[in-house]
Amino acid sequence: MATSLIIDGVLQEGNSLSLEVTSPGFTYGFGLFESIKFKRKRPCFFDEHFERLQRAAKEVRIEFDYTMEEMRQQAIRLFESNQADEGVFKIVVSSGWKASQVAVFVRNVGLNAAHDPIRLRVSNVAKASNAFTSRRKTLNYMENWLELKEAQGHGFDECLFANELGSVTECSMSNVFFIKDDVLKTASLDCGLLDGVIRGKLLRIAEEDGMRVEEGAYRIEEIVTADEAFTSSSGKGLVGISEIQTDRLHSFPIVASPRVRRLAERLAVLEEASLGED
Repeated sequence: MATSLIIDGVLQEGNSLSLEVTSPGFTYGFGLFESIKFKRKRPCFFDEHFERLQRAAKEVRIEFDYTMEEMRQQAIRLFESNQADEGVFKIVVSSGWKASQVAVFVRNVGLNAAHDPIRLRVSNVAKASNAFTSRRKTLNYMENWLELKEAQGHGFDECLFANELGSVTECSMSNVFFIKDDVLKTASLDCGLLDGVIRGKLLRIAEEDGMRVEEGAYRIEEIVTADEAFTSSSGKGLVGISEIQTDRLHSFPIVASPRVRRLAERLAVLEEASLGED
């Protein structure tokens, strides 16, 4: 496991940091984060992640004054210090009374090259479609974590959320897509979900490949009758869905169709390109 982290630009040994107990970051979870995959000691799709974090920090007036290149170099220095070639790292910006604190650390080392289809359990929690915390990666992540553990406790891999209007939003750590009658569909951002980096890449790839693409408000009943479904996330990319549990179990094909395999292949090419030159 990683043995060093970077706090406010300074590389430190160990896995701990100092945080004011009365700070908004500690007391109210007033902070933001990004989880980013890295390969060959280089971050994947770093520009998109950095820009999303920068936009969110500006919206809530959290100080985050680093440039993209400064943060990229911090990440590379972190990988080298931890002798980690690949895995997932995090950037966390936490609000203090006088200044924010920026922590960069390796969340986990190593990547699983093969991802078996996953099983989803529909959560009883309704997400608020207009909430900032539904649309951004904030430190208010307890609900997602609890519902993920609830699903896993019932033998599933992930949970699936809907909003207060009954429209599907996303999973606890990934966006959701489904294909029905040759149309690739996913929840629109208006439903209250994260504008995922990989989500955006897949939508663009699908359109470039001539697939019909729709973003809208879809109920659980529409997804469970789809021809195929999958999730997307920065850490795992595209992962097929084999089953969704509502009041009963709904199954999908275990083997991905050629069109979904094509999306995954093109995503992998874009990911490699995002690493840049050594």
